[in-house]
Amino acid sequence: MDNVYTLVGLRADGVAPVVDIRPASEADGGLRAGAAFLAEHASCSKVEIWLDGQILTTLSRSAEPAGEGL
Repeated sequence: MDNVYTLVGLRADGVAPVVDIRPASEADGGLRAGAAFLAEHASCSKVEIWLDGQILTTLSRSAEPAGEGL
C-alpha cells in the first residue's frame, strides 16, 4: 500500500497485539498518528511507525521518540 503508515502496538512484554493502517497525509513522519494510536490502545506501551517497509520511529507512552529518528 502506498501513502499509509503501518502502526504496530507493543505491550511492555514485547507482544504486538494491535496493528493499524492509517493514511500518511501528514508531513510529521507519523508522530500524530502514533500518538493517537497510543491514546486509543491503553494495552500498548509503545508503537512502531512504519512507511514503505521501513521503520520511521518508535513512540513510547512518554510521547518521546524511542527509536530511529525521522
